[in-house]
Amino acid sequence: MSAAAVNTAFEIAFRILSRAHQDSVHLQPQKLHCLLLLAQGCYAARYGGRPLMPAVFVADTRGPIEPNVHAAFSRGCPDLDLDRAAPNEAVESLLEGLWRRFGQLPVAALVDLVKDLPAYREAARNGERSEIPLSALARDCCDQRLLGNGMLAGRRVLRTQSGRPVCVAPWQPGRGTSPSARTLPPEG
Repeated sequence: MSAAAVNTAFEIAFRILSRAHQDSVHLQPQKLHCLLLLAQGCYAARYGGRPLMPAVFVADTRGPIEPNVHAAFSRGCPDLDLDRAAPNEAVESLLEGLWRRFGQLPVAALVDLVKDLPAYREAARNGERSEIPLSALARDCCDQRLLGNGMLAGRRVLRTQSGRPVCVAPWQPGRGTSPSARTLPPEG
């Protein structure tokens, strides 16, 4: 296995927490773990299976969990002596892209997205707290529906002026839900 890009998973967790704070977003534990898992998988997908951080993710009934981060954050944000310098440009770019894509999603939507990954489903079938293999996670994160240009599970995602993500589809006349569109009398 290749060396990880950063020394600890806490470095990535604190970068994500810092980014959430910049956007005034309260980051719930489940959301943090989902973002950590996606960061690990996306980095491995982009860099030939190399892990972003030395971390093991397990499938829990609530979603993915990195047990060490979970334990350390169980009573709030821990006071750790870490190098808080910005990671290299590749790591920073990846984290920023993931935050832009998934940071504003509701927790339930993000957990559902991650639980739908084949790597997660396979680990969950093996029993609670089963490890999610990095190779399977990297394979799933190569999926363009997950990482492609503005696509999320096959649907285009745009943002409202307040920054909230919304799924959009092209307008199709006659397929609307407006009852008046179908009840107009014929002309003439």
